[in-house]
Order: sequence, then C-alpha cells, then structure tokens
Amino acid sequence: MKTTRQVLFALLSSIALMLAASARAQSPIENPGFEKGSPGQPPPGWFVPQPSIDAGYYVQISTDNPKEGKQCALVGINGQPGQGFGNLMQTFDARPYRGKKMRFRAAVRFESGAGFGQTQLWMRVDRQNGGQGFFNNMGDRPIRSGDWAFYDIVGAIDADADTINVGIMLVGSGKAWIDATSFQESDAPDVPLSKPTPLTERGLDNLVAYTKLLGYVRHFHPSNAVEKADWDAFAIAGVAAVEGAKDPADLAQKLESFFRPLAPSVRVYVTNRPPTIKPLVVPPDSDGPQVVMWDNIGFGGGITPANQNVYRSKRVFKDCPGGVIPDGFPDPRKPFTADLGGGVSCSVPLALFATNGSALPHTVDPKTIELPPQNQTGDDRTTRLADVALAWNVYEHFYPYFDVVKTDWPAVLRQSLSEAATDPDQRAFLDTLRRLVASAHDGHGFVAHVSDANFAQPPFLADWIEGKLVVTEVAAGVTKPLPGDEIVKIDGKTVSELWKATEPLISGATEQWRRYRGKSVLLAGPDGSSVSIDFSRSNGDTYNATLKRALDQKIEEKRPKPIEEIKPGVWYVDLDGPRAKMEEYQAMIPTLAKAKGIVFDMRGYPNDVASDVLHRISDKPVTSAFWNIPHVTKPDHQDMQFIQSRWPLAGPLEPRFTGKIAFMTDARAISYAESVMGMVEAYKLGEIVGETTAGTNGNINPFRLPGGYTIIFTGMKVVKHDGTPHHGVGIHPTAPVERTIAGVAAGKDEVLEKAIQVVGG
Repeated sequence: MKTTRQVLFALLSSIALMLAASARAQSPIENPGFEKGSPGQPPPGWFVPQPSIDAGYYVQISTDNPKEGKQCALVGINGQPGQGFGNLMQTFDARPYRGKKMRFRAAVRFESGAGFGQTQLWMRVDRQNGGQGFFNNMGDRPIRSGDWAFYDIVGAIDADADTINVGIMLVGSGKAWIDATSFQESDAPDVPLSKPTPLTERGLDNLVAYTKLLGYVRHFHPSNAVEKADWDAFAIAGVAAVEGAKDPADLAQKLESFFRPLAPSVRVYVTNRPPTIKPLVVPPDSDGPQVVMWDNIGFGGGITPANQNVYRSKRVFKDCPGGVIPDGFPDPRKPFTADLGGGVSCSVPLALFATNGSALPHTVDPKTIELPPQNQTGDDRTTRLADVALAWNVYEHFYPYFDVVKTDWPAVLRQSLSEAATDPDQRAFLDTLRRLVASAHDGHGFVAHVSDANFAQPPFLADWIEGKLVVTEVAAGVTKPLPGDEIVKIDGKTVSELWKATEPLISGATEQWRRYRGKSVLLAGPDGSSVSIDFSRSNGDTYNATLKRALDQKIEEKRPKPIEEIKPGVWYVDLDGPRAKMEEYQAMIPTLAKAKGIVFDMRGYPNDVASDVLHRISDKPVTSAFWNIPHVTKPDHQDMQFIQSRWPLAGPLEPRFTGKIAFMTDARAISYAESVMGMVEAYKLGEIVGETTAGTNGNINPFRLPGGYTIIFTGMKVVKHDGTPHHGVGIHPTAPVERTIAGVAAGKDEVLEKAIQVVGG
C-alpha cells in the first residue's frame, strides 16, 4: 500500500511527464493550420519576402479543399514566371532546439500551370556567426502531385543555431497549397552513416557487376515491379546487399536474390556455368496473350516536366496470339545475356509475356518490399556508391555521343566507384561525380549540389588570351587590376597548377569550351569572400590585390549599342539574349534592309531575334540540322536507332537584308547558338568571324540522384547538315580572329574590327 507521500510523488511525476510531452509536442509555428485570417488575404504569422512579390507571386488564405480544418494557404503567380520564385515562410528562435533532430512537416498539393512548375518545402538554420547551418529544400524530391500528402524535412539543429526558417517555395508556374504544418522533435531512428572505406578488389568487382545488372533490369526488364519501384532506394539497398560477396558463386546468389522480387525471370550465374533456364511460357490465346517491352525515347527518368520533354520511357504492350512476336519486339523466350564481370553473367528478358496489361510472371508491389533504413546523403558511403551506379547507367545506355567521344566508359565506372568509396563527405563526392560526367566530354555536362557555394566572382572579367588568363573588363571604380593585366597566381597558387587540377572537373566536347567554363571556376568563391591575386603587366610590373567576391557583379563587355550604325552604311546588331529586344529590332528592320553591311554579334546565347534574322538574309527557306533522339530498346548502345526531326524556317521574309553579312562568334556559342550558326555555315548566309564555337548541341536532359545531386547531359545527337559530326567540332570561322593582350589593354574589340572590314566598312 502506497503512502500519501508516494501517491503525491507519483502524481507530480505524472504531471511532469505530461508537461514534458506537451512541450515536446508543441510546435513553434504560428498559425500552423492557417485557420486564422480571411480568405484572399495573406496568412497571419507568415511572411512573404519582397523578391517573391516583385517576381509576381502571391500568397493568400484559401478555402479550396483544405487538408484539415476550413482553411489552407495558396501560393500562386500572376502572369508568366520570370526570375525568382514564390516563397511563404516563418522564422523562430532556434535556441530551444539546439543539438536536437527536428522535423518540419506539412501537407502539400500542387497544380501545374501552362509551363514548368513544382513546389518544395524548405528548412534552413542560421547560425550565430552569420553562417548557414542545416539546409534542405527538397531539391532532390520536388512535389508535383495534385493529391494532398504529408512531406517531411528532418535535420539536426546546429549547436550554435540562432534562428530556424521554414517555408514552402513555388518554382515556375502553377499553384501550391500548404496546410497542417508542424515543427517537432523527430522520432525517426538514427541511421549511422556508412563511413569512407576503400573497396577491396573483390568488392569493386562485385559492385561493377551489380551496376551493370542494375541498368539492365531498371531500364530494359518490363516487369510490373520494375515500372513501379523507387529506384533510388533500391539502388542504395543493392550496394549494401552485394558488395561483400566472397566469390563468384556468392555474388551470383546475392545478385539474383536481390533482384528476384522485382524481376523473377532474371538469372545470374557463374560465367561458363549457365544453368538450364526454363523458357517463359506464352499465355493461352483465351487469355488474350500480349508481349510487353520498354520503349525508351532517350532517357525518360529525368526531371523535365512532361509537357516540355522530348524524352520518355514507357512500357508498351502488343497482342501476340499464338506467341507470334510482333515486329520490333524482342522474344521473351530469347533473353539478353551479358558478362557482368566479377566472374558472373546474367540472363535478362528484354520483353515479357502479359495479359490484360500486366506482365508475367506477376510481381509484388515494390512498396511492400522491406528495405534497410537509409541515409540518402552524399555523406553516406553507400549512397555515394549507388549514385555512381545510377548515373553511369544513364550514360551507358542513353548518351548519344559515344561514337565520337572515345572514352573508356567501363574504366570510368571502376575509377568512380573507387573514389566514391573513400570520399570524406558530400562535397568531395561532388567532384567525383563531376569527373565522371567530364569523362563523357559533353559541353552541357554539369553536376550541381547545395554543397557548392562557389559562384561569386571578383570585380572583373577574364579570358584566355595568348595562352594566358587575362583581365578583359573591370567593374566601375576598380583601379587594380586593369584590362590587359595577366593573372599569375590565385591565393598563392599559379594559374597553371590550378588549371591542371580544375580541368578534369569540367565537362566539354572541346578545349575552348572547357577553358571558357573554367576561367570562372578558377576565380569563383563564396559570396562575400576575399581572394588574393598576383597580377603582371605587359611592362613587367607585378603586384598583388586582395579583392572581394560578390554574386551581383555588374560588369559587361564593352560593345556598341544593341542596334547601332557603327560606320556609314554598316550596322551592328547584338543577338545576345538579354540585349536584343524584339520591339527595337522590328522597328529597325526597314533601316537594316537598306544597309550595305550588317554585323551580327553571336558571342553569347541568342533569343528569337536570331530566327527572324535568318528569314531575312536567306533567299530561300532554310532548315536546321537534324535532331536525332535515341530510340533505345536494347542495352549498351546495341542497335541504337534515332528519331529524326528538324526546324523548318519558312521564308524568306520581306524586306530582306541584302547587304554584306558577318556573324561574330566564339566558344561561348553553344546549343541553340550553334543551331543558328550551323544554318549560317550550311547555307553560306554570311562570313563567320572570330573563333570556333563550343561544339555541343542538342536538348539537355537533367536528372537527380539520391543526396540532392542534379546531373545535366545532352540527350540527343545533332550532326551538321552534311551528316558529319558537330559534337567536338563546332562551327569554324571563315575569318579567324584571336584577341591579343595588347588589343585588350588598348580597349579594342579586334573581332568587331575584323567583322566591319569583312562587310566593307
């Protein structure tokens, strides 16, 4: 029997526990369910930053189908999206949460607009020293679903955290609704990060075999489970399941066991000891037999919205009465076989029999397959290895330029896996991925990640001139450096040694494009950081200057006005996107039609003015080069076919420009700029003055990897009008001009001077 004191103590303890639980459950977010406030008005307790308002976005209370209660919040846009994004946020004191793992949760749904759009929750910790702590904006998992669902961001609050910011962002067009927000201590179990550890030779062989089979199954085996699987999660789980295999027999067993729930007809065996594989059985005609395969128009797993995407991957079904396989379909009874390395081989049907739109044999819903807990972060070794496997396969099966890019792609896989295994953190792994992408020699190739904050530049522009990195323009008020000064060292390291370390991280089909990209990379750093640079002048003087980097440097090349008569009867027209204005150009068309010569500036990326110009300088209709989208139904580039299309430009348009024509260009001209210059070259529409273009064309195809890495690559092949390669070649000038250090120092535009001479000025 308890005494009064014991009863009182038990009661007080119970109350204390209840109060503690209440404190843990209480969210610091004000107006979390948006029940305060009136419809059509901004939600009380929340904040809309001014840049979002300036960009045309609005936020208001909505009664349109809330998740809970009677109201929610809506983020939308007036008109077409431009720069910036919509943002609804709230900020609160971080001190009560220091050292804790916290969860920001909200219910969200999204409605797409006419163009690209998506929504993302975000959470950021600001530290006492002014630095940024934990940050996540769902960049690796944007929300595009029209159904209400709860989404979480979980992160550890830094020990010196000052404030916590949470919110929702709307990127592009469309509408986003948010409701039922909360910020609470996370009860998710901690999953230890797998630590950097070198791969054994056996482990590397195992993961190479796993990577190859992963690609075959994911992209070509048309089972129901393969179509529905979360391949990010399965790729990570597979690394853990396979790496430790002791020998080929163990590896074969582990691979087949891992893929069996997704692909029960796939077989893995010790090479040269193939098992007897029972052929797949044709369903009876009474069941309406079908055959199903993957139809890949390029890589269809990217992040470009469907309404703007030329790439897609989908399963296609076709009737096959009596087991007669229709044209264009592989025979399910004749599987694809390949040596995976590591002493094992595989048998993978590239087509399956089916009934009623369901592949046979039927598979379980992959959501019911239990996978081990995961850390989808680049700080986790297992995730890094899975990312290499996923990315390598996209290039292996869908990159269209391996015929002209002579890269040992299997060797790239082994090297990338080895580096990923020992990378100390997510930032180091970013460089590993950049080396992998650079090995494909693709001018569009790029890897982005939040861990890279080096985008700010010092207050000048620079270029490679006469083999040296030279200042070409400086910001207003800057006296050191001056145009023409050579950059000798950056933070104590010579430009040559920095370039040797940097070039392998930059993807490009040509050296001129890599150097164009690289000059900014060499000088870049965090916003507000300082850089110490040693300069040299042509007279031999040397000096050092410490300069501050900034993201908002307003420095432009010295060029004439966008449309200007630069010599009597000779006109200059800048086709660079930001400078060329269609209204101004259209007003000047009658004047340009009377010019004895026109110089068009294509040193940059053009806008729609360029296509109108082509209509007026040609005396017949012109077309672009062919766009060749890979049509992939077999692995490893086997029998890769292409779907062709091109841009027809009707014309000519009146009034025509009948004077002498010159186009200025250089390595900055890439993609659409090279489409324009390709037509100038093929139809001989004018002289091409300057330097060779970047040598990369074709629509990009971005995709994401676990850990928030985004990779961009060229998803289609473009060749010149005569069928010869464009990739790695570019458009060559008919009147070559190379800038000189003396010319830069004297303030000359030597390319423009040559172009004026070419058109008779």
